[in-house]
Amino acid sequence: MSLLRQADELIRRHYDDPDVRVAAETLIDRLGLGLAGLVNILNPDRIILGGLHRTLLEADPERLRAVVADRSLWGRSGGVPILPCTLEYNSLVGAAELAWQPVLDDPLGALT
Repeated sequence: MSLLRQADELIRRHYDDPDVRVAAETLIDRLGLGLAGLVNILNPDRIILGGLHRTLLEADPERLRAVVADRSLWGRSGGVPILPCTLEYNSLVGAAELAWQPVLDDPLGALT
């Protein structure tokens, strides 16, 4: 079992353990700081998290949203929705979208 899957299982099954909670809260805070930086640069209309990031969001959604809101230039008034990914194989979606983007942009042009 991979380390990411082990961390995911640990957080899902033992979040009530004080040591696990402290470690997860540290990860949530760091994830929030990173997301706030992306919000500051890209100003997205939403953030979709999958994998371990989804688990962290589900473990303490208010904490993650608060860190992003507190550290983003847009602040609480322009909060960006942070949502869990609902796709089973979410890590492949971005790569698939990049591969198909030329076709989506210009379907007839992609044929030539």
